Amino acid sequence: MNARPLTRKLTAVLSGAFAAIGVVAACAIAPAAVAAPLVASPAAGPLAAEMGVGCTVSDASLEWGIIERWRAYITGTIANGDWTLKDGVEYETPAFRWAAGSGAIEADGSGSIGFTGGVLFAGHEGLLQLDVANPTLELVSPTEAYLLLDLASTKQTGEPDVTLPQVRAVKLDLAGRIVVNGVTLEIVDAPGRFTAEGASAFGGFYAAGEEVDPLSLTAQADGCALEAGAADKAADETPSEDAEPATGVITEERPGVPWLPIGIGAVALLVIAGATLALVRSGRKPAAADAVESTPDEARGETPTDPNA
Repeated sequence: MNARPLTRKLTAVLSGAFAAIGVVAACAIAPAAVAAPLVASPAAGPLAAEMGVGCTVSDASLEWGIIERWRAYITGTIANGDWTLKDGVEYETPAFRWAAGSGAIEADGSGSIGFTGGVLFAGHEGLLQLDVANPTLELVSPTEAYLLLDLASTKQTGEPDVTLPQVRAVKLDLAGRIVVNGVTLEIVDAPGRFTAEGASAFGGFYAAGEEVDPLSLTAQADGCALEAGAADKAADETPSEDAEPATGVITEERPGVPWLPIGIGAVALLVIAGATLALVRSGRKPAAADAVESTPDEARGETPTDPNA
C-alpha cells in the first residue's frame, strides 16, 4: 500500500487532536483565571464601631501595678520603704485598683475614662517620695491609648524633683486587647511603656520606652449598646451567592497547579496513540491481501525457478 494516504490520514488526526486539546485547555484555564486573581480584604473595624456612637462610660475600674521592680525597690532592704493608698484605691498583688471611673467615648473612637485616688510611695526614711494619682485612660485610636497621671516626686535628698499634672506618662498598645460583652467593655492586660515625662518622675531609675506592668480596665456603657467590631462581624458572616463583591484592599491570589489541563492533555495523548495504532493496522490489511495472491516463494522474497530448466 502507498504510504502517502496513511501519512495524510495520520497528519489530519494529529492536527485535529492538537486543536481539540488547545480548545479544551483554554476553556478549562479561562474560568480559573477569571475567578482567582483578585480578592477583597475587609478593613478592620474601628473602636467606634465596637462602642457604638457617643457612649457614656460609668462604673469603670482600672487595675495597674505601675512597675513591679519599683514596688520591689521601695519595700526592699535598700529603700526600706512602703506605700500609702489614698482616696479608695486598693491593692491586691500584683496590682493597684481604682474604681468608680467615668467618661465618654466619641463616635470617632476617641475619648477618656478618669479615676480619682492615688498611691504615695516613700523610702529612704521618707526622703524619697513619689505620688502617683488620678489616672485617666485617654483613647486615641482603636489600637493606641495613653495613661495620664498626676505625678509628683522628690529626690533622695528630700528636695522636690518633678510636679506633672495629668501628663501622658504611659503609652498603651490596645491591639487585640479589647473585649466586648453586651454593654461591658474590657481592656485586658494591655502592654505599656514609659514616655519621657512618665519616666522622669522616677528619679532616673527608668528611661523612656521602658516596659511597665500591663493595664486592665472594665467599664459599662450608658445610653448606647455595645456591639462587636466590624472586622469580627465580617469574619463570622458567610457571604451569599447573590452578595456584591467585597470592597477593600485588593490582593492577588497565588495561582495553583493547572491539574485539569494537564489531565486533559494526558487523555488526549492516549487518544492520539490509539488512533495512530488503528490507522497503522488498517494500512497493513491490503498488504496482507496482496501476499495471499502471490506465491509462497514471492512472499518469502525468493525468485521462483523454471522447473524445466
